[in-house]
Amino acid sequence: METVSTAAATADGLPRTRELIMTNLANILTESARRHPDRPAIRLNDILITYAELDELTARAAGWLRARGIEPGDRVAIALPNVVPFPVFYYAVLRAGATVVPMNPLLKSREIEHHLGAPDT
Repeated sequence: METVSTAAATADGLPRTRELIMTNLANILTESARRHPDRPAIRLNDILITYAELDELTARAAGWLRARGIEPGDRVAIALPNVVPFPVFYYAVLRAGATVVPMNPLLKSREIEHHLGAPDT
């Protein structure tokens, strides 16, 4: 996590420094898994995945993405319906340091080409 120092004046005019913790959703997931490993993170029909399981799945998927050349700063398109793999890969992309580009899985191929052909995608 990145720490940023900020300075502000107190009522008596003396400087005061405080640190802000910069984080992202993947870090919040990992912290939630540490604090509440057995709590449900995802529930879909009869599927239940705990925070610990989701954290493990996303770590493995992030490693898989990195092994295939995804680097911090890359943009990764995800075109999945509302199923369990979507949040797994969403958090995996964030853990890999990349940016998620969610796409509607019902897009036509020319629409996908348009989005993927856009700068930064």
